[in-house]
Amino acid sequence: MEEEHEQFSPWVLRLSLDPIMLVRKGITLKEITQRIEYYFPKNLQIIESLETQDPIIIRLRLLSRSRFDYVDIRKIEQFLLNEMSIKGFCKKVSYRQ
Repeated sequence: MEEEHEQFSPWVLRLSLDPIMLVRKGITLKEITQRIEYYFPKNLQIIESLETQDPIIIRLRLLSRSRFDYVDIRKIEQFLLNEMSIKGFCKKVSYRQ
């Protein structure tokens, strides 16, 4: 089991989603995670909180380790925030580091 954890990147990207905004936009948590899986089918471990939590949390972690883990996870973050479309919505309305 310990060997399995050593294969994961130590970096985790944490996305915090406002459940009220999702309802207003007509988007479900499942649609978001499916879209992420579409763009990154084999690269990421996706862990999602319950859709009833406030805020809703999605955690993304690279499945393999490399010396570029931090750079890679930042590229994924920028893609998710600026490029990925969900149900026709391309640009995200808010971003906080």
